[in-house]
Amino acid sequence: MNKDRTDSREIALANREVFWLEPEDFEQAIKISEKVNSEAKNCPNYLNSLALFGFERWLEERVKLPINKDKCSVFQPEYANLIETVCNLKVGNFNLCIIVTETLIYPGVNIPIAAVELPELAA
Repeated sequence: MNKDRTDSREIALANREVFWLEPEDFEQAIKISEKVNSEAKNCPNYLNSLALFGFERWLEERVKLPINKDKCSVFQPEYANLIETVCNLKVGNFNLCIIVTETLIYPGVNIPIAAVELPELAA
């Protein structure tokens, strides 16, 4: 982990789960990521979109809570360019933030400070 970063906080993860994605998830993620203005942010937004779709499927298999992703950062190019997490996801009465990691080697993840401190994104 990069200890020099000041725009994130590191936490340790207790356990990890793996879930499968459908072909249409990949197609939809491509369409969503193409709307992001910065080419450098296309890949993170693509991965965030896949995480969102997988999380939705995972959650639906476990509980029946309403999911509202209308204001989710993945669908808001101005936020997708700013922050590399899925923020502003409403599940029931909860506001969630999905943090995507590309590797399972490290025991922690970086949490962007904006995901915690900006009221419109905070979970």
